[in-house]
Amino acid sequence: MIGEEKVGGLIGYNHCSYIKNCRNSGAVFGEGDYTAGIVGHYYAYSIENCINYGPIRSKGNYAAGIVGYSDLYSIDNCMNYGTIEGKTYVSGICPYMEMAYQVDCGNYAEIYGESYVGGLCGFATGESSDSWKSAISNGYNAGAIHGQQYTGGICGYIDYADVSKCYNIASVNGTEETGAIIGHSESIWGKGTVKNCYYVKNEEVNPSLNGFGNVEDMEGAATQKELSFFCITEEYGIGEHQFEWITDLPATKEQAGRKHEECSFCKIKRNENTIIDKLPSTNSIPKPYPGNENQNPIAIGSKIMDSKTKSLYKITGSNTAEYTKCYKHTASINIPTAIYLKGTIYKVTSIAPKAFRNNAKITKVNIGKHIKKIGNSAFEKCKSLKKITVTAGSLSSIGKNAFKNIHKRAHFSIKGKKNARRTLIKLLKNKKIGYSKSWNI
Repeated sequence: MIGEEKVGGLIGYNHCSYIKNCRNSGAVFGEGDYTAGIVGHYYAYSIENCINYGPIRSKGNYAAGIVGYSDLYSIDNCMNYGTIEGKTYVSGICPYMEMAYQVDCGNYAEIYGESYVGGLCGFATGESSDSWKSAISNGYNAGAIHGQQYTGGICGYIDYADVSKCYNIASVNGTEETGAIIGHSESIWGKGTVKNCYYVKNEEVNPSLNGFGNVEDMEGAATQKELSFFCITEEYGIGEHQFEWITDLPATKEQAGRKHEECSFCKIKRNENTIIDKLPSTNSIPKPYPGNENQNPIAIGSKIMDSKTKSLYKITGSNTAEYTKCYKHTASINIPTAIYLKGTIYKVTSIAPKAFRNNAKITKVNIGKHIKKIGNSAFEKCKSLKKITVTAGSLSSIGKNAFKNIHKRAHFSIKGKKNARRTLIKLLKNKKIGYSKSWNI
């Protein structure tokens, strides 16, 4: 594909429509501005599940694998595998974002430009209001980035934009304001945020770079790591390992067992041959409630930690508890039906207000069948939360903004009897809880 300006492998210019499930494998060459693998120039709505494999070369500005320029839009789950070349505003996904959102996108190819060059975006901007900022989240870059000024592994320059949970494992090369995550960040002056981003830094990759090109790394913003820190798979892209304990040999009363930790995505193992203590004799195990009530019951209102799951519970009755908070960094959360604490079984009947608010790591949650109430803002701004499993029957109250701003394509799997499911579906489709028409219920 060869053209002058607004050149796309599939679409040159598009206004106010949805673009989904598109692929480009051909080379795209532009003599002027706005050259990309899918659409050259785009305004409003969304681009989803698109992939570019072809090389993109522009003699002008605004070159990228997916879209050459866009504002007031969202781009979700798009990938670039083709080499990108251009002048100013060059990236693997979208070179210029204005009041736009980019989620779950990745770049695997080399990027070449002069200024405002990045793995996912060249320049991201918006307005001072939180509702009109641009945002990049859950993204990653695995292609070498080559630029001069404002060059970053994720984005070259951000102004009134939020960047969170992004990963760069490739080298970034530039001459001025070059960073392994962000080349130049106006977030230092309150014009956005950078949180939970990680990059490779060793003798071979980015040996002299910080996460930011214009300032020192801020705690919790951009953190350097060895390559082994990153979970890299073809199916799930790049992120952090999610380790779970796997039992190799169950423990018995006669012999100890063995277990190891294994990443649920890439299957890498650690802590192999960890010993599981022998099971205690039957006489040493206290009988749970009911049948042998605890001699010293936990006082109502007390909070107690379950050491195994690192979950905090608040005792709300003689045999009921509220799930208050999880201190374990995990993508999968299980709200149990009941919890065994100090000799007594407590039914878990509620989820506390703001229990998981702003937790960007959670991707799925299973809600126990005894849950009657979910508190206000319990899962608000859990932007990666995409799968929710719940049993209809007991749940009768969902608080204000309980699921506001979770993943826009969240899927609710509802179990239980037909009439109970209908009632719960009606409850979930209430705007006050944060309901979005894009959810799958």
